[in-house]
Amino acid sequence: MVPGMPVPLSNTVRRALTDGRLTTDEVSQLKAAVAAGQVKPEELATLAQKFGDLFDVGAGKALAAISPPQAHVVIAPPIRSLGDSRAGAEVLDGELTLAQGTPAPKEAVLAFQHGLAALSSRLGKPAWGLPNSGVDGGFGNETTAAVKAFQQDQGLPVTGVIDQRTALELEHQLVLHGPPDIGGLTGPALKVPDGARIAQAAKDLIASRGVDYGIAPAWKSPNPSVPGNVSPGKTALGATDHWKCNLFGMDSLYAGGAKPPQYPGGSYPIAIEIPNYAKGPNAPFIKLGEVWPEKTASAQDKIDALLKIARPGDVIIVKHHGGATADGGHTRVVVGNSYDTNGSVDCAQASFDAAVVRPEQLGSFTGEVAFYLLRPAVSR
Repeated sequence: MVPGMPVPLSNTVRRALTDGRLTTDEVSQLKAAVAAGQVKPEELATLAQKFGDLFDVGAGKALAAISPPQAHVVIAPPIRSLGDSRAGAEVLDGELTLAQGTPAPKEAVLAFQHGLAALSSRLGKPAWGLPNSGVDGGFGNETTAAVKAFQQDQGLPVTGVIDQRTALELEHQLVLHGPPDIGGLTGPALKVPDGARIAQAAKDLIASRGVDYGIAPAWKSPNPSVPGNVSPGKTALGATDHWKCNLFGMDSLYAGGAKPPQYPGGSYPIAIEIPNYAKGPNAPFIKLGEVWPEKTASAQDKIDALLKIARPGDVIIVKHHGGATADGGHTRVVVGNSYDTNGSVDCAQASFDAAVVRPEQLGSFTGEVAFYLLRPAVSR
């Protein structure tokens, strides 16, 4: 066996996976099987590595408790979002399609295998799971069958191909059915900044000095790297009698622990240039979606699908036809999403008099020149 390679699973372990989930009772049965010599201790590491998204509440903690030190069991946190991966986001944005027999980034395949396995467990859908291959980064027969089963159940064209429509629906289901507390988490932390922290920072800025982000006052920023910001949050930095949506949005990111985009001189980009900072492997943003309503067929449906997957901390940028704005665009920070229940996404944003939180509906965006959904990707 090559060091670091997963140990093949015995039939005893595979039987525990056939229903698409791993419960604490099944972990207890595995403990007895290990003691009886029916299961190798090293198999538990493979179980954690390739099938972690099938763990039910408490199962991770239970597995960690029965694993001998030499097994090196590392239980990674269950998947939260396909958009936390740049490669996964390319599929959501329609730039990449995944299919059997077609070359694709392993990172993207892994993200969608994690998503299928997770939803298989969370919704009791064993046909969506991968009980044989697990999450291995290979788009084979089992992954194709799982994709077809998901498409069939969701009323999508049954192709076995992960196109943009399938990807957005899979992400939508992950929004509706978040990760359980499997316990015993010893894997890496979330790679992207904490969206809940960014959303709270935006609300805190509104509560403490929202009027500073109205048109009339001078701008004051918490970011010490802004040119001339001698006393962060107190120094008057200009922008008097100017719209401050981009300034508020980027300050919210900074205050929430993310690295906001800045021009080489240190100033924040204007709203319509912010999406340009989602290009490259180390960019401050991951682009989850881009829609140009006047140029895109079914633009309303695509914006609708993106609003369903917007999470707290995400940033919405629109490009205007024109009007009384300084840069022809607007920046919003998502702070809550109840789109599936009442058709609105709560967005923190600078307005004429002050920064506020407003519920935004589909009609807020369909008349714009362009719509972008971005996710902060780099912690400061």
